[in-house]
Order: sequence, then C-alpha cells, then structure tokens
Amino acid sequence: MRAPDVEVVYRAVDARLDKAAGAGPIHQAAPGRALIDLPSVARVLVEDGRRATVQRAPGASDEDVGWMLAGPVRVAAELQRGAMALRASAVV
Repeated sequence: MRAPDVEVVYRAVDARLDKAAGAGPIHQAAPGRALIDLPSVARVLVEDGRRATVQRAPGASDEDVGWMLAGPVRVAAELQRGAMALRASAVV
C-alpha cells in the first residue's frame, strides 16, 4: 500500500481541538481532524487525511519530527482517509 500524500505546513498549532469527540494523553480527535501533541517533539494537526500543520518544539531534532510524521501522523492521515493502518513487528 502506498503512503498517503500529505501536505506538511509549519506554523503555530492551537493546544486544544475545538469540539473534540475524544481525547487521550497525547491526542484529541474530532471528525476529520486529529491533534497529536508530543511536547518534546511537535504538536501536529492532521486534517482530512490531506494536511498536517506542524508546530515544532524548541530543540526538537529533524529525526524526531521525521519519526512523528512517518509514524503517528501518517497513521492518523490513513485513518482519516478510511484506510486500515496496520503496523507489525516480531522477535524471533
């Protein structure tokens, strides 16, 4: 399966998601929107599986922000597009 094309924009992101239907320790969700906040890395708003607005944390490395975009942000975008986002690993 091909990774979704997501436009990435860097600018300030609100700490709260308006009309959030659900929330956890690092995320808030509403129809078509997800806010993922890892304080030492970035706060990212994913919208409609097409756009990620990133507010990078001071001192966050390019590798950490890249991991966040390739991991949790990608999964949120895939779910918003209706795809099942599966990841697996095994230890032998």
